[in-house]
Amino acid sequence: MSSDELFKYESMQDRESIVKYLYALADGMNKGTLAFNWKGEMAEFHPRGMLHFTVEAKERGARKKIMLKIAWNERDELNPEGAPLIIDSRDAAK
Repeated sequence: MSSDELFKYESMQDRESIVKYLYALADGMNKGTLAFNWKGEMAEFHPRGMLHFTVEAKERGARKKIMLKIAWNERDELNPEGAPLIIDSRDAAK
């Protein structure tokens, strides 16, 4: 972990487990506190004000990747940019 990283976690999970993490992140964002804890490593964040939200989707052959990034500056409030993102959920094609 680099000197500016407070917390990092990586693992292989099934889709249902990832959904639970995403719901926990959404709940924490709603409540204003995100607390992370793994093997004694802990970090707590209190997002407020304007947040910078980035979604990136990549595809390289059979490998697919979705990256979500939420950032904010505790001192500055940023102005919102651009049109709103639309995320649509659909059942998997059968």
